[in-house]
Amino acid sequence: MLYCLAVKMRIMAWVDLIWSLGVGLGALTYYMIATDQATTATCGLAIALLWSLRLSLFLLRDRILSGREDARYAHLKAYWGAKATRNFYGLFLLQVPLAALFLLPIQSALSHQATPAWLFAGLILALLGIGGEHLSDQQ
Repeated sequence: MLYCLAVKMRIMAWVDLIWSLGVGLGALTYYMIATDQATTATCGLAIALLWSLRLSLFLLRDRILSGREDARYAHLKAYWGAKATRNFYGLFLLQVPLAALFLLPIQSALSHQATPAWLFAGLILALLGIGGEHLSDQQ
């Protein structure tokens, strides 16, 4: 359904939005089915959701609502020519297994306990990474 919207709007950046939201939804799903929703799992979920929502809002604002196509997708449209619509459909479908693959370390983090020192180090590293992504998005 969102693929049809992307074709109608002529903005294939929807694929990135679907992917980032899918990763956040997947992390939430793993958390909900976890048998032990301990501090480590809650922190892991919070990091995954923060990353997902930050990226999703950026993509929505900067790519989709602005009407500006991502340069990568503009290049692919030109390169694929008449086959672009078909090929982008495959790219949309590919997001499901890619999101599942990306979720493997998140699922592992949600199912294992960490010592307070490692948990703190992980949180600091994750927040620095998310902050760095935000900074690069502004450039």
